[in-house]
This record gives sequence, structure tokens and C-alpha cells, in this order.
Amino acid sequence: MDDALVTAKSIVEACVPGAVAAIHDTGGTSQYDLHITMPDGTEAAMEVTRAADPVHLSTSHEVTNLAKGGQFIDATKCRKDWYVIPVAGARIKTIRSLVDEYLAAVEADGVERFFAYTDAPKYQSVKRILVDLGIEAGWVQRWKRSPQIGISVPGIGPIVSNSDAGLVAALHEASKTDNRRKLQLAGSLQRHLFVEIDHSRLDAWLALNERTLAEDVVLLPEPITHLWIAARTRTQSEYVIVRVESGSSPERPLRVTLSSM
Repeated sequence: MDDALVTAKSIVEACVPGAVAAIHDTGGTSQYDLHITMPDGTEAAMEVTRAADPVHLSTSHEVTNLAKGGQFIDATKCRKDWYVIPVAGARIKTIRSLVDEYLAAVEADGVERFFAYTDAPKYQSVKRILVDLGIEAGWVQRWKRSPQIGISVPGIGPIVSNSDAGLVAALHEASKTDNRRKLQLAGSLQRHLFVEIDHSRLDAWLALNERTLAEDVVLLPEPITHLWIAARTRTQSEYVIVRVESGSSPERPLRVTLSSM
């Protein structure tokens, strides 16, 4: 069973005591994911999806891909060990080839820690490593196999201070034709969309975990009648859940710990 479906099934049954969620049909592209029987006998269809940043995920995969070099390269030109953070979409192959040379220039300017967006105006070497390689931050850090340069997965990027970022991300998924088509074909009275917010969508993740959701009435796109928004918290196996019924304000967030996860 797909991990996302396991998570959604567990969350539904934890949030609605007495509800039973079962895999509907994962073999057909036109089939929704979960069939839910509510405690009062009401039948509901649920489609499960995830809101993620594909560029962030793709760049992270490139960084951690051992076949392409992994997260560490040997340093021959810079004298110290470094840890650098690329932006999402940076060319990791280029970074592996040139970061040693560029960090040597940073060292020559006497810099041991930089945040490129504020330090680039002061140091040409920092401006170059941002513009040419897409590295937004870096600092000297001792590695066991010295001298080495460690490459992090992409940084968090701009943080949006919008309490509705989680809802906006979920509504974007709700607007997608494929998600709506599967629920339209279900024919159930209730048609639920479950959206898990991936950590790569940091603005939305923070909004759910750390901010107060606005109380405006939400009209969901047809044929969706109910929207579930879920995000893992900083606590292992714990999720924060927000539920929205079309034509109503979002419910107060729930925190659910899934013991089997």
C-alpha cells in the first residue's frame, strides 16, 4: 500500500472515530484512492495527493545521488573545510566541478561564513559564487575526512509570512483537473480531497505548523465537498490536520500522532 494512502487512511480514522477508510482501487487512473464509511453510514470518496516543490525535490535528489558524487567532494584549492547551501534549481554538477575554486576566492577575502544575499555587495567572491554557482550560503565546518566540501540540499528559500499559505497550496491541488475528475466519477454524496503538505513547500508547512489560519469562508472547486490538509510536525509521527467543508470556515487544527508510522 502506498505510504501516502497509509497516512491518509490512518489520519481519517484517527480524526473521525468510528470511520473506516479502505483502499478503493489503485489499479485504474480514473479511480479515487480511498472509500470511507462514516460512523452514521454515509459513504465518501477520497482522493489523496501531495503538495510539493518539484524543483526543490529534484535538486535535493541531485545532491544526494551517490552515483553522481554525493554530498561531499575533496578540496584541493581552498584550505579549509566548508559546507555550502545551493538554491533550488542550481546545477549540482557545475557546483561539484567549480565550488573548490570559488571557495578559495572566498577564503582569500577573509570570509569564513556568508549569506550571499547580504554579503554579495561587500565581497565580489561571494557575489560570484551566488551568481555563477547558485550557492546562497556557506560556512567553515570541520569534516572527518579533511579537506572536504559538503553540499547541503537546497535551502528553504523565501519564507512567506502568510497564514493562509497552507490553504492556498491545498486549494491549488484542489483546482487540478485530475483530482477533480476522479471525484466527479465517484458519484458519492461526499467527495473529499486529502492534501499532504511536503516539507519542500516550506511556506505552506510553516503556515500549518506555526500560524493561525484565517477564518474566512472557503468555497471548494466542484465536485470537492471536503478538503483535508495535513503536514507532518517536528515531532516524529505527529501530523497537524486542518479540515474544510465547502461553504464553511476551516476547522480548528488537530494534532494527531500515528503510533504505527
